Amino acid sequence: MDEAMIERAVEKALKKNLGEFFIDRERHYRHHAFLDEFITWTNECKRTATQTIAKLAVTALIALVIMGFILWGSTHLRGG
Repeated sequence: MDEAMIERAVEKALKKNLGEFFIDRERHYRHHAFLDEFITWTNECKRTATQTIAKLAVTALIALVIMGFILWGSTHLRGG
């Protein structure tokens, strides 16, 4: 028996004895690769969403300050 035949025999025995609990190594590796990509993607989405919310908050604050100056200037500088 050569090494490849022994590997196939052991794999067959494991599949038979473990049944539904047997995990194919290649499939398991692909699942982990997918999960790694998914985690990376969600982290990028989270970062992008956080940056967008922060930029909107700063823009809104600047707009409120400008509107406040305009309102203050129109009431205090006109008749003064």
